[in-house]
Amino acid sequence: MVSVSRDRADLLAAEFVLGSLDRAARLAAARRYEEDRDFADRVDRWSERLFPLVEALPPETPGNAVWTGVEAKVNGQPAAGAAAQSVAAPRRASSLALWGWGSAALAAALALFLLTPLSVEPPRQDLVASLAAADAGFVVEVAVDRTEGRLTLQRRGAWPAAPDQSLELWLISAEGSVRSLGLLPPAVEAALALDAPALESLQPGATLAVSREPLGGSPGAGPSGPVILSAGLRVP
Repeated sequence: MVSVSRDRADLLAAEFVLGSLDRAARLAAARRYEEDRDFADRVDRWSERLFPLVEALPPETPGNAVWTGVEAKVNGQPAAGAAAQSVAAPRRASSLALWGWGSAALAAALALFLLTPLSVEPPRQDLVASLAAADAGFVVEVAVDRTEGRLTLQRRGAWPAAPDQSLELWLISAEGSVRSLGLLPPAVEAALALDAPALESLQPGATLAVSREPLGGSPGAGPSGPVILSAGLRVP
């Protein structure tokens, strides 16, 4: 059993859920949520994990000095003057202050979650392949998990397809049969589900290839555009 390592995309997703990003980073994350299915899934998973943790936390009521300090920052009021007013007549907490307190609770829940090891098995990698373009400017690392029936992909480099094009992943068995494994998602990290015939053909010596196709994929049973990446599957 090992602890799960959380990469930068996972931490960004958690911070997006917490609302702790600055405005520019928050807008960029919101755009990524709309365009990157893998990132959106991470955000959704963090939401499911964190909000039940927050609901389980015991309620805490900050003292008047906390609310006064928050309101002073929001209203641009000197801290000394705000403190004097709080002694005379404590104010009701603003909605922004309540949001800040909720974010603090969420942050505590996140810290607890990150520091608690998860008892999970490490991901299996029964077969791997490294698909690289001739100039090495675009690389796709592939790992096959037979137990889960899943193929995971990690890419590096600029996306080599125009807006009206798709990249399609192909499996060429050792016997020479060709089948599509689906379109490559533009996300840096992604996973594709594999059906039983694909799993059976995924053997050492089989080849994975990526072709540039019209938007939506090849109109035929094999690549219709140029093959830009290919590599043989091997045991890691």
